[in-house]
Amino acid sequence: MSEFSGSLRVPPQNIEAEQAVLGSMMLSKEAVSVVLQLLEPEFFYKSAHQKIFKAILTLEQGSEPVDQLTVSDILKRMGELEAVGGAYYITGLAESIPSTANVEYYARLVMEAATLRDIIVLAGTISTEAYEAKDHVDDVL
Repeated sequence: MSEFSGSLRVPPQNIEAEQAVLGSMMLSKEAVSVVLQLLEPEFFYKSAHQKIFKAILTLEQGSEPVDQLTVSDILKRMGELEAVGGAYYITGLAESIPSTANVEYYARLVMEAATLRDIIVLAGTISTEAYEAKDHVDDVL
């Protein structure tokens, strides 16, 4: 998200899909498996969601159960619970999901937004290099 801090435009994001992914992961072990094959922490636009995803990842890697209580507990131990919105926010993520069956679709929406943000950053880098080019065009490309 920091690459966009000076921009007046809001970068591509899908906060609702991020919330749906995280909520689904706290309700279904199968959802955890599906999402971990598709997403990385940095794919989440909202930093609180990155922290929650990392907490879920830590629990999964430790073969510990993933649910609202365990996610809240690990975030509390990491000193991050209040930074992500507290236990109430964690519980709300899981309670707002009508079904975990669509978690792959939600994860792909998160991935699409992250890819678009990456394209914007890359285009900006290429633009800067083109303006500052002192050598051949092949070096910029």
